[in-house]
Amino acid sequence: MQKPLMVRSGVIVDSGKFDWGKNAKRFPQFNDPSEGYHGLKFWDTFGPIAFAIRVRVEILRDLGSALNPFAAQQLILGIETLSLRCERHAYNALKLAQWLEKHDNVAWVSYPGLESHQSHSLAKKYLPRGFGGVLSFGVKGGEAAGQQVVDGFKLISNLAKYALRLLLPLWRLYLTFGQCW
Repeated sequence: MQKPLMVRSGVIVDSGKFDWGKNAKRFPQFNDPSEGYHGLKFWDTFGPIAFAIRVRVEILRDLGSALNPFAAQQLILGIETLSLRCERHAYNALKLAQWLEKHDNVAWVSYPGLESHQSHSLAKKYLPRGFGGVLSFGVKGGEAAGQQVVDGFKLISNLAKYALRLLLPLWRLYLTFGQCW
């Protein structure tokens, strides 16, 4: 969603088009001999795919991880549809935030895509392709009203599965670290 070149990110992988050889002073690990691989120079040997090869062989060597064929195929399918899914997440989050903002029982909505958000101008600058899929809102009526909203969810799971792609209500009042707020 973000334009990494605009915010000067560290490493940007662009389909193997980044010239690691041209930037030898900034990235000597691709141009200098690699002790772990008997003096292999990744850029000289692999050219435009040097980054991908280096990441793969070093992780394989250090962690021993390798995907099985089915997992690799699932990963590729996921990567191929990631941009579309991110775009849809951002679109749906914006529509939901706009709807919540107009709802009588909602006290506040925090989503950078809303014009009322304090960082909307920065979000427009740094997130030109969408504002992400996470939003926060408060319900009028205190704890009882909040509990009623969470209990009434049909599509959203009230589970602590952070790593999965589920819609989750994270109600800080009942999270184990809720006392931090």
